[in-house]
Amino acid sequence: MADGTLFLAIAYVAMIGIIGGWTWKLLARVGELSERLTAAEATLNDGAESTEEE
Repeated sequence: MADGTLFLAIAYVAMIGIIGGWTWKLLARVGELSERLTAAEATLNDGAESTEEE
C-alpha cells in the first residue's frame, strides 16, 4: 500500500514540475514574442513617419 502511495506522490510531484517548467518556458517565449512584435511595430511606424514627411 505504501509503495503505491509513494509512487503516486512522486508521479504527482513530477507532473507538477513538468507542467511548471512548460509554463515557465511558454511565458518566456510569449515575452520574447511580445518584444519582437514591439520592435517590428516601432520599425514600421518609423518607416511610415519618414514616408509621410517626404
